[in-house]
Order: sequence, then structure tokens, then C-alpha cells
Amino acid sequence: YSPLGTAVDWSSSTAAMICLLTAPDEEDDPEGLGRDVVMMINAAPTPHDFVLPAVAKSTHWRLAFDTAAQSPMDAYPDATGPSLPHSGRTTLLNHSFRCYVASGTHKRLRSSRRK
Repeated sequence: YSPLGTAVDWSSSTAAMICLLTAPDEEDDPEGLGRDVVMMINAAPTPHDFVLPAVAKSTHWRLAFDTAAQSPMDAYPDATGPSLPHSGRTTLLNHSFRCYVASGTHKRLRSSRRK
């Protein structure tokens, strides 16, 4: 996704994007350990605003990694970091990466995949 949460315009010079990875299907993850993941990447030399894609806005996201933060606030291996604002909007510093993981009872953006 683009940093605005829309389809990527591959002809754009924007050096930022959002990647959304969905958790495995229940048949592939019977223990239910998988989680949806959102990665925000800002490769630009300036800060950039990000907006979650509509499909991900109803999910509660917790920070797992932030390359712009100082240790120990840069890594939360159990994805127990600060929540992404409910608006789904945030700003990443230049040349930085953040990873958020779905938390709480919401583990999957979709319950089954197309076969």
C-alpha cells in the first residue's frame, strides 16, 4: 500500500510504503499463534505521514519494532509496545521502519483465504 493506505502508484517517487501480512489460516496455524502484521517503511530523507489501509483500521495494533526509537523503546519482542492511534495515522522519521502486530482477541484480518 502507499503511505496513504491506498494502492501503490509504482510511477510515484515516494520512498515510503505499507506492507500488510495476514496471519496464517487456522488449518496452517492450529495453535493460533500467528498474527496479522503491518510494516511501515520510510526510505525518504524526510519524515512521512502514514495512514493504515481501510482493511486494517478496525484492528488493534501494538508496536513490535521501531528503528527510529532509542533502546529499550525500539523493540518489543512480545508486541507489547504502544498502540497505533485509533485514527490509524502516524508519522515515521526519515529512513525508518516500524512493525505493528495485531493484538487482543483480533488475530486475523480474514478467517479464510481464497483457494
